[in-house]
Amino acid sequence: MNLANVWKIVWQDTPFHWAIAIILFVGIAYEICTLFKYFYLECGETANGIKYLTKLKKLPQDKKAKPSKQLYSWLKNYLQPNNRGGYLQNENKFILKKYPIVLLQEDGSDITEVCIFDFGEWLVVEFFRGRGSETRLFPNNHRNQQVLFGNSNLSAKRIRYLGGEAHDHKYLWQVLCREWLQEKGIQPNPGTLPGGKPTPDKFRQRQNKLEQWNHEIEQLEQEAKHYCTQIGFRVT
Repeated sequence: MNLANVWKIVWQDTPFHWAIAIILFVGIAYEICTLFKYFYLECGETANGIKYLTKLKKLPQDKKAKPSKQLYSWLKNYLQPNNRGGYLQNENKFILKKYPIVLLQEDGSDITEVCIFDFGEWLVVEFFRGRGSETRLFPNNHRNQQVLFGNSNLSAKRIRYLGGEAHDHKYLWQVLCREWLQEKGIQPNPGTLPGGKPTPDKFRQRQNKLEQWNHEIEQLEQEAKHYCTQIGFRVT
């Protein structure tokens, strides 16, 4: 059956078919506009905002350049202002009143939300869904900052290619991940307590699930290495 015959079966010149076609066209156009907004506007503004703040911290007060109108809107939207026309800082770090959303570049990874946290000496990256679903810990150095905060092409594979230390999100992970972070000097919020000591039987159940996770994370890291090698992405 050729394409013309298929088209005759699928399409009929009726008001119903035209209405479906128009709705489909509007839906596709809306999705394209949304993708454009997040990928080109949100990601670009966030990258420019981070670059501006990095320069702002290095310049003396009398030499600080005023941001553009578009950048000023981003700063006003995300940073806490102080009473001197600048922005609040804590331990030389700017305080966000809300976190910017950045669309990760598509690289074939499972769909997931990713959060990146700055804990002084450490950068913590949390993958919430999909294969792996892990917490990654990176030293807070210039290389890792450039990839995680200054790269508009950030993707799940690029993050995993950085390496770092990984902790699972399998059974009982909340208790053990808390202890793991404390060993690195990252303390929990005051007043938060783990939900009791797990029993030996629960630890055995966890061990079975952990074996599957170890296999998944090893495969994901190999995929990340292969992907980054193919696209010529290198970290030094």
